[in-house]
Amino acid sequence: MKEGFEHLSGESRYTRFFRQLERLTEDQLRYLTEIDYRNHFAWVVVILESDPPRERGVGVARWIRLKTEPEVAEVAVTVIDEFQRKGIGRTLLLLAARSAIERGVRTFRAWVLSQNTATLGMLREIGGRRGKWESGVVEMNVPLPDSVESLERIPVPLVVVPA
Repeated sequence: MKEGFEHLSGESRYTRFFRQLERLTEDQLRYLTEIDYRNHFAWVVVILESDPPRERGVGVARWIRLKTEPEVAEVAVTVIDEFQRKGIGRTLLLLAARSAIERGVRTFRAWVLSQNTATLGMLREIGGRRGKWESGVVEMNVPLPDSVESLERIPVPLVVVPA
């Protein structure tokens, strides 16, 4: 997680965290990495590099169930700059939706900067509806299908990144 964060540009960090961050604190890292697979779930995309041989994280999607609304989960997707606009974020969102539906989540809620037109557009494409707007941040609510099988009809690409 630390290494992936280092591969985000200042703009990507701001878009994801709504402020400039130089690094993630230990508390932030703990919050982002300690998942329970019931109320906090994450999917990670890694690629295998050959020189030197290692796994490299390039993207993550996570959802966290809201305590006050158990059928709603906050969702966030982050892809390092070098791999953006390749369909990885959409694929991660689809995987997140599958795991959320299987656990009783019916709606994803995302908070997006109003100038992040790419993410807002993608969320609208998959049925997202605008909620509250405050200080340049838009709340988007994305109703999830009733079943995992229904996801098969949503036009989201499965991505294979060339090595």
